[in-house]
This record gives sequence, C-alpha cells and structure tokens, in this order.
Amino acid sequence: MTETVNEAVLNSLVGKVISDVAGAMSLFMAYLGDQTGVFSTLDGAGRMTVDELAAKIDLNPKYLNGSARSARRATSNITPRTRLSQ
Repeated sequence: MTETVNEAVLNSLVGKVISDVAGAMSLFMAYLGDQTGVFSTLDGAGRMTVDELAAKIDLNPKYLNGSARSARRATSNITPRTRLSQ
C-alpha cells in the first residue's frame, strides 16, 4: 500500500518545527545572557562595544559577539505587523 504525501502540509509542518526550535534556542540564549550578567550590565550603561561588555562581565568577546549575531538574526524578521502566532 502506497500513501501519497501532501507536500503543502509537510512543508507547513517543517516550517512550524523549525520555528519552534528557533524559539527555544532564542529563549536559551536569553537565559545565558541573564546568567552571565549581560543584561544587568547593559541596564543603564548605555551603548558599548562587544569588547567593552566582554571585559566588564569577564567573557570572551568571541562568544558574546556570536550570541549578539544570533539574537539579531532571530529577530530580523519581526516587524510591527508580524503576528506572534501563525
């Protein structure tokens, strides 16, 4: 017995799974930022470079820069008209 796969339904499911995984990773990155002191250090400090922030929280700038890039990519598709649940 052979079953046919509805490509539209499959693509929709794959998109939702990828979106859920990306959301989970974003949440984990926020947790790491909280635990390493990124957010508390930035709170009220104004603008600073990755190197300045890394020095203040004693973190390798390479990891902090990677985290910032990841967060920027995760939110790059959010616009005021983007719906939170689709």
